Amino acid sequence: MESVGFPSQGDLLKFFYNATGIIPAKGEDILDITISSKSVHKALTRVAEEEGCNFLENFNQYSEELFSSISALVLQKKFKDILINPIIEIFNGYLKLILTEHACLDKKQNIENLIERFMINIAQACFPAEIYYKYILDKSYPEAPNLFTWLKDSEKTPFIHAMNWIYSSEEMTYQAFHQLDNDLDQNDKDLINVKNWLAGKVQLPSTSQILSTFHRAFKNQKLNTKLIDTYTFFLLIARFLTYCKNAMSSTYGPSYTSRYVDLFIQAYSAVKRDFFILLGEIPFKDINSMSIEEKEFLFEGLFIYNIEIFNKNFLEMQKKFTIKQMLELWIPKDQPYHAATIHIHRYLGLTKKTEEIMASFKVNIGNIFHAYDLIKGDRSDYDVWLNEYKSIKNDEIYPWLKNWIDAVIYYKQKQYVQALENMRKAFKYIRYAAADKMIEFLEFYMILSLLVEDKAGWKDFKKAFKWGVFINQFGGDLKPFYNINNEIDIRKLFEEKITQITLFGNVKDLKSLANLVFHWEYSYSEPKRIAISEQVELEPEKRGF
Repeated sequence: MESVGFPSQGDLLKFFYNATGIIPAKGEDILDITISSKSVHKALTRVAEEEGCNFLENFNQYSEELFSSISALVLQKKFKDILINPIIEIFNGYLKLILTEHACLDKKQNIENLIERFMINIAQACFPAEIYYKYILDKSYPEAPNLFTWLKDSEKTPFIHAMNWIYSSEEMTYQAFHQLDNDLDQNDKDLINVKNWLAGKVQLPSTSQILSTFHRAFKNQKLNTKLIDTYTFFLLIARFLTYCKNAMSSTYGPSYTSRYVDLFIQAYSAVKRDFFILLGEIPFKDINSMSIEEKEFLFEGLFIYNIEIFNKNFLEMQKKFTIKQMLELWIPKDQPYHAATIHIHRYLGLTKKTEEIMASFKVNIGNIFHAYDLIKGDRSDYDVWLNEYKSIKNDEIYPWLKNWIDAVIYYKQKQYVQALENMRKAFKYIRYAAADKMIEFLEFYMILSLLVEDKAGWKDFKKAFKWGVFINQFGGDLKPFYNINNEIDIRKLFEEKITQITLFGNVKDLKSLANLVFHWEYSYSEPKRIAISEQVELEPEKRGF
């Protein structure tokens, strides 16, 4: 079995590049991106692997390129927001989830779990787009198509539906719509491509190819900017949905995909229902008589309030009802609890499903907790643990566990070079598998990097610290310590901590030492030598592992 772990942020970024179609086919220009199209595939693979130390810089470069590229495809600001904001919200929510979830399954199973666990969150991120399109844009824009109908259709892809929607809106056949007056060669190429796209006989084309084909037709048909933006917008969404649906179907099968689409529509409908219940409770003048600024102010406030109510209801329901009652719960239509109900049902369903899958991993999980006891120093039966670790193949699933324990043992023996080498090996595998234990691991790793002689641990300190900065960027909430990204400043911090760690020579416990060196308030100021008797007793919850 492959080692467990969640997909990396780089994996997620690479997926969005592919789903949006921004990466061109061979011989095409990449859309509004400064990265060479020849190197983008290799570069994204490197970003997904997250090698080296520049985690945040690499991610920021490619995410900013992605967002700016998508943004450049449409002119209207609201269309830009609708396209980009959900992606950003999904990115920001992703790491918050994996920082609290241990990975006990392989990457494929973890992705399946995340897809379903994130269902309400994705619906909440996407729903504002419908409201903005319906109420913020003026009536000169065409009526929005039903995207759920496109998604549910097992015969035609959303991309094919989007194309047919454009031809139907213009009351033209695809042959007439794509007829070019002054370029017969290009006309023939476009008609062949469009025919194949509509038949679904070819690979999903890149966004570059789609838009160049349609924009030639838009120009020839003399469409206005609003129509061009609208059609472009729905082509982009349809292409994205088609890629996602194809990827899900090829990985998990058509029946899972169909089930997920139905569940997502249910979740989206719940979010929408709750929103309009809240909207109906607020006295205000007719929406249609409001200015755009008034509408935006109203809706932005309601979106925030809707999520706050959802979170409040979710917590209240967890306290108020038993699991059995929650599974049988039916919320009256006049109460904005429905999205919370759906979320609880998905959460409980996934929990049961995960428990069933993980039943065979019970011994493996017990071995993990045994390992954590060894790291804390609560147990000393290393050989017993190691024999079980190998016999149940935890050395294949969790290869970083032995490295971490060995590092702690070497630390106690003051063999800091060997300890650091083990932490270096563990870091490669642990990043998307250890949940809340990741913070302890990073700080143990940095402590050991400070203890080796001649400042030989600098590269390890930088790598661990920059990973902390990276996860802090996505909601890890590790401030105030992990808040610098400049290498010169990190080097200065490294030098300061080398000096400060010598002040706590009598502290043997790694957890306590890390708290003193990295988080004790006086460690942020000029180092001051203090006697052990003067040291502040750590709070109980900060002493344990």
